[in-house]
Amino acid sequence: MKNIFKTQILIATAIASLTFTGCKKDDNTNDDDLMQPNAMRIELNHKVGSATLAFGTNYINANGDTFQINKFNYYLSNFKFKKTDGTWVNAEQNRDSGLGYFLVEESTASSKDLSMANIPAGDYTEMQFVIGVDSAANNGGAQGGALDPSNAMFWGWSTGYIFAKLEGASPQSPSGNITFHTGGKSPDNSRIVTLVLPESATVRKNISPEIHMFVNAAEWFKTPNTIDFSMTNNVMSGHDVTSIVDNYSDMFSIDHVHNDAE
Repeated sequence: MKNIFKTQILIATAIASLTFTGCKKDDNTNDDDLMQPNAMRIELNHKVGSATLAFGTNYINANGDTFQINKFNYYLSNFKFKKTDGTWVNAEQNRDSGLGYFLVEESTASSKDLSMANIPAGDYTEMQFVIGVDSAANNGGAQGGALDPSNAMFWGWSTGYIFAKLEGASPQSPSGNITFHTGGKSPDNSRIVTLVLPESATVRKNISPEIHMFVNAAEWFKTPNTIDFSMTNNVMSGHDVTSIVDNYSDMFSIDHVHNDAE
């Protein structure tokens, strides 16, 4: 009986040893096996100052004017990401299909979740993108996907795309409304934004990192140009467009990065 009991203990010990060994092997999977492309994801959260953007809510701009927002749209394109070795990787982009061009709309929640497939495996410390569309797309006429004219972000063949829209209301505006549309072909009102990540974004076969960003609409009306709605309230061309673009160029900031394994 003792021998049987002793045999049972030995068998149990062997099984436990094999189980432990199997687990240990999984935990130490060769990192080379994981060095395969995956998606880079970006989640955008719209704010006005420190408050969450909500249509129909009263806000105060840098000039002390009261305003509400009822439309907030913009294009982002030409994404690239910098590895720890200093090299830059461009996200896939195609003008005909609209791949890599993103139309972000506050009214459409899904448009604030961006995904770029086939980013090579690596650790990324910076990101760069264009607010608006590049000159090739802007001069290419009507195109597909996010660049389709049916999205109401296209002025016409001669003037190109609307890069960003902010519309709303303000009692300080003579008409009671505020309308700011930027874009066009001359001058070039696209802007390049470069941001350092607070922690590396890790791309692996089993990791599709997510970068969480804030987009502050209040920046449209301050620094370097303080906007007075009694004087500047309907902007679609000329010097005032450039003033607005220069303002909102710093409306993006990164809050944190998720590197959760799938």
